[in-house]
Amino acid sequence: MKEKLILGLLRGVAMLPLGVLYIISDFLYLIVYRLVRYRLKVVRHNLSEAFPHKPEKELRHIERGYYRFLCDVMVETVKLLHISAAELARRVEVKNAEEVNAVSKAGRSVVLMLGHYGNWEWVQDVSRCFTSGAYEASIYRPLRNPMWDDIFRRVRSRWHVNILPQAGAVKALLDPSHRPWICGFIADQGPRQVLPDNVTPFLNHHTSFIYGPEAIGTKVGADFYFLEMERMRRGYYRITFHRLEPLADGKPYPYSRAFWQKFEEVIKRKPAYWLWSHKRWKYDPVIE
Repeated sequence: MKEKLILGLLRGVAMLPLGVLYIISDFLYLIVYRLVRYRLKVVRHNLSEAFPHKPEKELRHIERGYYRFLCDVMVETVKLLHISAAELARRVEVKNAEEVNAVSKAGRSVVLMLGHYGNWEWVQDVSRCFTSGAYEASIYRPLRNPMWDDIFRRVRSRWHVNILPQAGAVKALLDPSHRPWICGFIADQGPRQVLPDNVTPFLNHHTSFIYGPEAIGTKVGADFYFLEMERMRRGYYRITFHRLEPLADGKPYPYSRAFWQKFEEVIKRKPAYWLWSHKRWKYDPVIE
C-alpha cells in the first residue's frame, strides 16, 4: 500500500512540465544544501582531496553547482515516469551510435562504460538509437530498500531495456542466446574487493575499480566504448560513444584503465556534474 501511494504521488509530480519541476528543484536546493546540508562534509572532503590546488572560492562554486545539479537530477529522474519517448529524444542528443550499431550487426557484443556523471538515469534514451536487434541490457546494483528498488526499476525499464541485477548479470551475458548484446555498466562504483590489479590513479587518489565489465566483455570478444554524457544546458544533454583503446602499459584491465583516464578528463572539464556526495574513496589513499 505504501509503495502504491508513493508511486502514485511520484507519477502525479512527473506529469508536471519540466519548467515547473525546475522551480521545485530550486526549492529543493535550499532545503538539501542550505538547510539539511546533505552530506556536505563528504562533498567538501572529496572536492578538496580531488583538487588540492584549487582555491577555496572555486571549490565552493563547484560545491554549489553540484547541489543545484543534484536537485535537477532528482526531478528529472521522477519525470521519467511520465515523459514521452519523443520529448526525451528532443532533449538528449546522441552521437556516434552508428558505430556501435555496425559493431553489433557484425556479430560482436558491446560493453558501454559510463559513470555517475550528468543525468545517468536519462542515459537509457540511447536505446532508441540501436537498430541491430541485439540484446540490450543495463546492469544495476539493487537498492537495500525493496520499495525504492522496485520504483527505480520501473523508472529504468520504461524503454524496454533488460535491467539485470549484478547477481544474475554474468549468467545472462554469457548465455549464447543473448549474443550479440549491448550492455551498459556504471563503472565508477567501488569494488567489494580491492586488489593491486584493480587500482588506478584517478582525481588525486589511488582508486579501486570494478573489473567485471572488462572481464565479461573479454570473455565474449566484445568491443569497449566510453559513454560520455554532457550537460549542454538545463534539461538538455549530449551522449557520445567513444571507442576505448586498451592502454599499452602492460597492466591488467587495460580497457578499464582507459575508461578511467577519459572519465577523469570529463570530470575535470565540468566537475559539478559528478556524484560528489558518494563516499567513493573510503579505502583508496590520496596520491602524495
